[in-house]
Amino acid sequence: MKPKSKIFSYILLDPNTISRNSTFSEKELFQEFENSKGEFGSPELRKLDRIVFKDIETAYLEYFRLKDNPDYFETLLTERNLTQGDVNIGFISKNQLKPSLQAPLFEKNVLSFVGPLDDDLGPSIYRINEIKSEIKASYELAKPIIIKRFQYTKGLEEVDVLAPTLSDEIAGGASLEELEREYNITIEKLDLYTGAELPDTFRNSKFEAMAAAAIDSASDLEKLPNQSMISIRLDSESPAAVRPFSEVKDNIRKTLKNQNTLDALYDKAGLIKGKYTSAKSLKEFAAEGEVEILIDQKLSRYENDITLPEKLLAQIFSMKLNQVKIQRFNESEVGYVTISFLEKVIVPNRSETVKLLKTVSKKYDQEILNEVLFNFVKSIETEFKIAVNQRSIDSALASIK
Repeated sequence: MKPKSKIFSYILLDPNTISRNSTFSEKELFQEFENSKGEFGSPELRKLDRIVFKDIETAYLEYFRLKDNPDYFETLLTERNLTQGDVNIGFISKNQLKPSLQAPLFEKNVLSFVGPLDDDLGPSIYRINEIKSEIKASYELAKPIIIKRFQYTKGLEEVDVLAPTLSDEIAGGASLEELEREYNITIEKLDLYTGAELPDTFRNSKFEAMAAAAIDSASDLEKLPNQSMISIRLDSESPAAVRPFSEVKDNIRKTLKNQNTLDALYDKAGLIKGKYTSAKSLKEFAAEGEVEILIDQKLSRYENDITLPEKLLAQIFSMKLNQVKIQRFNESEVGYVTISFLEKVIVPNRSETVKLLKTVSKKYDQEILNEVLFNFVKSIETEFKIAVNQRSIDSALASIK
């Protein structure tokens, strides 16, 4: 089914892009950096808890208990019917505190209890939970951001200058093509249909209304939420193409039947796998009519006398000894389910190894052949506990070359 669609042409004056080739002097950029350093760095921050007491004596008593046993803090909250949210005041910078609290809470770089301190609410004990180090402003890191900011500001100015002229041209009957030639503006195309992925600029009710009202001539220039100005034209409209049910019902019925058959086969394969734990070979099930043995032979990863699906071959060579795996395939019209059992792993001798590596070399670039060989040898060492020395590796490589 093809959904209903509309093809639009439009011109867009976007302040984010209209001045993207503008350049600015280092003096201008650095001056802006100096004026807004606070935006590009962050002071040291500390995450604080605070418990307020009715008198200084109680505050000191509880402070010494906390110094001796920091875990007592949770008990203290429970006794005072407080939660963590009641005492947590979040991340605070030094300048956010009154002067008398700045030094005690920021002079030590350790997580600890501090107090009692004379707070506006009364004698208080603070707990320093986390410290975020100061992030110093860097001109080199801030420079690209400042350039984009300058380009956007200049873009807004250019849009403000150009928009009235274009509006007058459109009101006088100018087409988008005439505006493109006269003002060096690029006409863009948009295919709008249900489920279409739209650019962020067009994801708003203003554009939706313009698209719904568009006709076969340029619309008035309108401002979008991101400060862009747009004129839009409807070029063509295609109704949804829905094939009647009578034409597709046979395909639907066949697809459902095949899917249900595959599901049943997969469930059956699961039962066979469960029963296989006590069997010596899948041939026992073939004798009982449970399965059909299609392949019962030695397989190589890269060269075989029979053609197997790559997905099945990859599964077989990822299996462990005596492991059973089930795989479903939908490539054919009907599909099928396979049960694979790895009965034996055959370690290749030297001539077979060389032959295998020659086959591999056809599939991989020479520059990664050494890595393939190394991983192959390591897998043999790991799986079968045999010794392979550098001399053997050099000999194998020489044979390949």
